[in-house]
Amino acid sequence: MPQDKLKNAAGLYNLTRDLGGAIVLATIGTLMNDRLHFHWNRLIEDINPARPVVQHFLDMQSGRLETLVPGDAGRAAVRLLANLVQREALVMTYNDALLLIGGLFVAALFVMPLVRRPRATSVSPGH
Repeated sequence: MPQDKLKNAAGLYNLTRDLGGAIVLATIGTLMNDRLHFHWNRLIEDINPARPVVQHFLDMQSGRLETLVPGDAGRAAVRLLANLVQREALVMTYNDALLLIGGLFVAALFVMPLVRRPRATSVSPGH
């Protein structure tokens, strides 16, 4: 790159790098939001108070929380169950995101042999 165009080229490179990073972060954020809703909906399908396992969990937690939240232990147990489902949905979402990023990294490794090396140019000191 000629010396007189080097500043503009560096600015353009920084702009494209920053813009690309912002687009990738926004895309990952959107995908994580969608996957969080997906996992939440899938997990909540099995949370039904009519199921004996869920009712047992709510009863156990209500009994445990009765001393801490008198009169409102049932609602606190439901909130605790919702927080557990939220946590599990978040873990599954992060797993999905890391799997996607890892897959893109592996794909980039396979593409690396196709990338050409830059041409060596001689720049005279007078330019």
